[in-house]
Amino acid sequence: MAKELSFTHEDSRLQPLIDMAIDKNISIGAGAPLKGENLPKIGLLFISAAGTVESYAKMNLHPGEDKFFDKGEHFHHVNLGGYLVDNAICADTNNEKHAEHYFGLGAAIYVAGVLITKGGYQADTEVMKNYAKKFDLLVAMANHNRPTGGWAAAGKSAIWSKDGLLATANETQSAIVVAEQCATGWSGCVIAI
Repeated sequence: MAKELSFTHEDSRLQPLIDMAIDKNISIGAGAPLKGENLPKIGLLFISAAGTVESYAKMNLHPGEDKFFDKGEHFHHVNLGGYLVDNAICADTNNEKHAEHYFGLGAAIYVAGVLITKGGYQADTEVMKNYAKKFDLLVAMANHNRPTGGWAAAGKSAIWSKDGLLATANETQSAIVVAEQCATGWSGCVIAI
């Protein structure tokens, strides 16, 4: 199914998101399969406020994903408001060299879309908390909060700074977890939607 539904940067299905990004002057990140040479890639489509489309493909696949997907080969970041924002997808966050590479490029913010279950939540989020501290990054993690693909996701999307947890949603809350820089550093909140 992913192969049939995969996207390119020129895909007409992106037009509503492009129009919204331009109209609202926002940047949008949307998870989607990306066209590959042989197999699709697990991806993120990034649409800027100017309407340009870029993408990032997951570089670190879980065991078994390689039967259906090719891995990405290129790191991706964008400059938003003067901050270098770097992208990760799921298992990328469990490879310290991934975050370390971005740190070496001058990253300020590390953003990951993930699917973490209750059984893996504590260990996986401890890793992200440690990246925030070790690399002085703002680390934002968006996790599914409903069952998907046979997995019971844990929810609890969160953001960490070098000083620790800034904000976290609960297990089932439909919300946006937000960080804002103020004079004393980063602060966070959860906005229910």
